[in-house]
Amino acid sequence: MSVLPGEGTHVILYGSTSFPTRATHLPAYLARPDLAGAYPAVVVVPAAEGVTSGIKDVARRLARHGLAVLVLDPYRGGGPGRRATPEEREAAFARLEDRRVLADLDAGLAYLRRPGTEWADPARLGVLGIGAGGRWVLLGAGEDRVRAIALAYTPLAGLDDAVVRVPLLGLYGRADESVSASDVEAAHARLPQSEWVLYDGVGGGFLDDGSAGYDPEAAEDALERLVEFFAARLAVSAPTPR
Repeated sequence: MSVLPGEGTHVILYGSTSFPTRATHLPAYLARPDLAGAYPAVVVVPAAEGVTSGIKDVARRLARHGLAVLVLDPYRGGGPGRRATPEEREAAFARLEDRRVLADLDAGLAYLRRPGTEWADPARLGVLGIGAGGRWVLLGAGEDRVRAIALAYTPLAGLDDAVVRVPLLGLYGRADESVSASDVEAAHARLPQSEWVLYDGVGGGFLDDGSAGYDPEAAEDALERLVEFFAARLAVSAPTPR
């Protein structure tokens, strides 16, 4: 890993990594503050495109504000690749099994809770689901497992009682063809204690600069909101000098 001073308050370490499970090691991307300490941590489940450069940038931005961020690779290194057509990506995503990806999410959360993971605070965990990848966040996260959930343009069909009791931030585009504004408004009505944002004239994919739907203004605002949300819900503190 390498060190990058940049936006935010923390110098960070970042790069491709792997983490252990009972049977194997799973590929992932990690960005975390470089200073010693147990930081609040966020597991990211990416959209159908997988661990793109844009999602890595999101992880680094969050890390510079005091979060340890572990991005899962639902394809386990065998994704469709950058040159794949939208149809090929959709087909690859459709082949992913819920059971396997949920097991990876379990493993990621368990890894951050391990006593040997000295840079993550096991009592302060959150999750971020992006696009269709948020499906597994909705299936696998609950109040007994995490303290905060954020979703970015994730279909909302999987909202259940275990999820709705967790503080939640939803970031959506009003022009998204996959998630209607009425779906977001209905979720807000059901969960008045949660936070929801609808960006006018913006569709899905606005957070990832490699996506056709990328919107720089919406992405910047969304990143600021994610930082504020996780900072408040996971009690992120300022860095202390070495």
